[in-house]
Amino acid sequence: MITAAAVVLTGGRSTRFGSHKPAAVLAGRTLVGHVLHAVATWPVVVVGSGDGVPSGIEVVSEQPAGGGPVAAVAEGVRQLPATDVIVLLAGDLPRITHEHLTRLVTAADETGLACFVDGDGQPQWLCAAWRTDLLAERLATLGDPAGQSLRRLANDLPRTNLVDPTGATAQDVDTPHDLLALHDEQVAAVRDGYRPPALSEPTFIEDGAPVRYGERCPGMPPEDWYSRDSHPERFAPLREVADAVVAHLAAHFAVTVTEGVELATVLSAPPDLTEMHRAVRVTPADDRCAAVTFVMTIHPLIWLHAGALYAQPIPTCTCDACDESLLGMVDQLTGRVFDIVAGGFAEHVIADRQHGGPGRSAVEVGNTFPQHSGAALLTELSDLAAERAARLIPDGHRVWHPWPRRRAAPRSFAAPARDEREPFDR
Repeated sequence: MITAAAVVLTGGRSTRFGSHKPAAVLAGRTLVGHVLHAVATWPVVVVGSGDGVPSGIEVVSEQPAGGGPVAAVAEGVRQLPATDVIVLLAGDLPRITHEHLTRLVTAADETGLACFVDGDGQPQWLCAAWRTDLLAERLATLGDPAGQSLRRLANDLPRTNLVDPTGATAQDVDTPHDLLALHDEQVAAVRDGYRPPALSEPTFIEDGAPVRYGERCPGMPPEDWYSRDSHPERFAPLREVADAVVAHLAAHFAVTVTEGVELATVLSAPPDLTEMHRAVRVTPADDRCAAVTFVMTIHPLIWLHAGALYAQPIPTCTCDACDESLLGMVDQLTGRVFDIVAGGFAEHVIADRQHGGPGRSAVEVGNTFPQHSGAALLTELSDLAAERAARLIPDGHRVWHPWPRRRAAPRSFAAPARDEREPFDR
């Protein structure tokens, strides 16, 4: 039986991405989390940054620091136990699976070196496998690994090229647009079958002319518009949208739907109960997924709550200066809910011991979506809400998983079944 282990590289400056790529969230895991899920139970070491790496995984730095990919590989090999084949992987390969890695290992055991190639036939050296003795020999031949390239490490050695007809196996994430495109695939699958209510922008007449919300004032609005709230009733149809979204989620996902104003009392930002119209919560069957609560107010807007602490009014403001349109807010509400269902949502919480008051706790709260990251804000919570947050986010950071389907359907980045979780699943 062939034994295998893996080295996952998370170094690099992620210049085109703008932040540390392996820590970006997609479908309920960080990008490096997807790679580690594919490695499964094999011995593994991460070389580079530990940001986004689930707890329980060994993380080391290449020597010297900043020495490049071959230095990182050499350090990873030093940390691994004896094994027949070593797989080398980038930390941003969200489509890689254990089956792909098994193909690499089998091919490398036969020829010494195997790698996937991209659509142009170019070898992907960080989606490759080496027989351990050959890799050790090549590292010794190179000498000082600092500044060396993976191409030179291979040095025209005979290898087996593996081709994925879809071209997706070795697809990495270079830019935020790449990540958003992958997330959009997930959202499209979540949205499939959704039947939105037939809505159009309501028409209002002022001074004999129709009011076109969303395009009333291309420049700075007049000062008095900030205190004017002429037609908040235009947002009343958001309730229909919320009901349609709830019906879609109940039909296609394994969830429980509950309703009652008492649901709002445990939220991080509970509304004035005298202003409440209805509250509906949709709770996935898997507790690794973020529940969603829709709080509908008499002043017609929707408070969307999710996970431990996320709370967003839609629209944020109904004044004339903000000039929000109904259809724009429909897109914002449905888009954010489907982001959450697709597993594109993470939260982090840091307790602040210096602030707060009687019965209140101060925390720094932030959230992450593929299109948007909420700035970390100092927030006061009731002790009840703070205790709930500490229970749901015990490590201060949580990536919420995609919701489970009510019935089987193909999904590109499905969360593992509960009995398939690895120790590092979070």
